[in-house]
Amino acid sequence: MNFSLSDLLSKSLAKSLAIKNGKKLERQEQEYIVNTLFSCKEPTVSPSNKTIFTTLKVEDLDKKFN
Repeated sequence: MNFSLSDLLSKSLAKSLAIKNGKKLERQEQEYIVNTLFSCKEPTVSPSNKTIFTTLKVEDLDKKFN
């Protein structure tokens, strides 16, 4: 992926302001994060280009576990 300067700045800010591992969130905070994620331009990848979530079909699960 080719990131613009504003994308790189956003990536840096996101990393520095991210919620730290182990912090417990209230339900409202969790819902806010999920809603904000899905309103992003690229909700399926993190600023470091890692996959955030994957949608699986029932058939895919059947293949993995049967």
